[in-house]
Amino acid sequence: MTLLVFFHQTWRAREPMRAVAVANPLATSGAQFALKHACSGAAIAAANVDLAQGILMMIASATALAVTGAPAQNSTIARTMGFYSHLLPSIDRNAAEQVEKAFAPAIKLST
Repeated sequence: MTLLVFFHQTWRAREPMRAVAVANPLATSGAQFALKHACSGAAIAAANVDLAQGILMMIASATALAVTGAPAQNSTIARTMGFYSHLLPSIDRNAAEQVEKAFAPAIKLST
């Protein structure tokens, strides 16, 4: 099984409509996990795209309550970035491999 992770940079989009346009192609790429932040209006709008695709969002602890405050609506969101940050020494270089190692047991159990 190949683990596909993408790194949202919707904070660069600044506006919710633009962030959704950035998120759509990534969300339909077959990704299983998204490493991102969700503390701006743009990021929250993009989070809904991931949610609709069933992508597990791994987000930093500084997250808007609009995202984490409604667990029934956002059940795929996990606050894992804080827990696994020690496994991500260089998010630019090898984060996908480190996340795959961290989640491999859970992925094997769910398949």
